Amino acid sequence: MNIITVINAKGGCGKSTIAMNLSAGLAQLGFRTLLIDMDPQAQVTQWLGLGDGLTADGTLVMVLAGKQTLACRRRFKSEPPRRPNIEPGVEADFEMVGCG
Repeated sequence: MNIITVINAKGGCGKSTIAMNLSAGLAQLGFRTLLIDMDPQAQVTQWLGLGDGLTADGTLVMVLAGKQTLACRRRFKSEPPRRPNIEPGVEADFEMVGCG
């Protein structure tokens, strides 16, 4: 297993864009990928249609605050959108699972 981290203290330098595109590119090559969005602005979460960046339910924020477990997560109900960051108005259809 390899871990790739995209980090820079400066804002606006493309960290989220690089991380999402790198993850997508590796997945297209057949690698299993896990993309964790820990940016308070939640750009990747928004781009993937998994949240609005304002609501914390189902995000890592709730796990770190001790209010939800990693078992509580969002799951796509159907196939995720192909290019949610490029196609305006495209949102993923997801549900909360494992929240008890």
